[in-house]
Amino acid sequence: MPKKILFASDMDGTLLNPQGRVAERDVAVINALAEVGLCFTLATARSPRSAMKPVAESGFRVTAPAVCLNGALLWDMERDVPVKSFPFSEEAAAAVWRMIEAFPIAPRLFMDPTPDGLFVTLYPAEKYMDPAAVSYMEYLDSPKNPYAAIREYPAGQKILAVSYFDEPDRLKPLYAEAQKIPGIKAVLYDSTAFANRAYLEMYAATSGKGAGVLAVKELCGADLVFVFGDNFNDIDMFRVADQSFTPENGEEEMKKLATRVIPSNKDGGVISTMAELFALYQKGGQGHECLSARTR
Repeated sequence: MPKKILFASDMDGTLLNPQGRVAERDVAVINALAEVGLCFTLATARSPRSAMKPVAESGFRVTAPAVCLNGALLWDMERDVPVKSFPFSEEAAAAVWRMIEAFPIAPRLFMDPTPDGLFVTLYPAEKYMDPAAVSYMEYLDSPKNPYAAIREYPAGQKILAVSYFDEPDRLKPLYAEAQKIPGIKAVLYDSTAFANRAYLEMYAATSGKGAGVLAVKELCGADLVFVFGDNFNDIDMFRVADQSFTPENGEEEMKKLATRVIPSNKDGGVISTMAELFALYQKGGQGHECLSARTR
């Protein structure tokens, strides 16, 4: 019997080329496979609408709920609404806020969205934020994706994830503190787009790309999970995958962990590998419909 596979790919440095897009020829491959049953999702540190930008610009289909914010949130990309979230516990959120107050750098706080897709991002007022991060907030700011400055703990709201963007050496003390907070996962990794910049991201210990991918696997009724990633925040989903793949441009440690090293993101390695594996596992059988969350 053919196996139904959930393919889950990181975006930046993995699926997207250096221009932040998917090449037209590769879009055609993804969309053709979607027509015959490809079950494909994104597993990214990006927020939902940040992830939706290159999807819309390139024009490729995401046929299963997207794993956003390093697994803290599953999002239906077609209807633009949340599917499932993994918020901080009250105790963890309070501890993270104390850490935020103790350091001069401003992070972004991604809040639990409303059922209709209102997704609010907060940031501490009067703290320094890297200009590139400020510019990106302004780029994404919209009525359904607003950014707002705060001066005190957002009582009564649930935090899904916290993200810092700055020089690696400035983030290392924060990373050390974050690792001490019970109920929190923290990951520090270099930016693929900016030199001497890194991300420090925190999310609930019950979440992560691994937990998100497994939740999507259940929603889709998949038999296997194959994942693609290039950086250290992808380790979490490598651990739960049946097979894992890292592009040639990925971190050396990720290449050691992967089932196979594939062509680089500029050469469309994710798409060519996915097409190869889809054909292999569907040989002799018919494609399976990838059920979205709204039909389960």
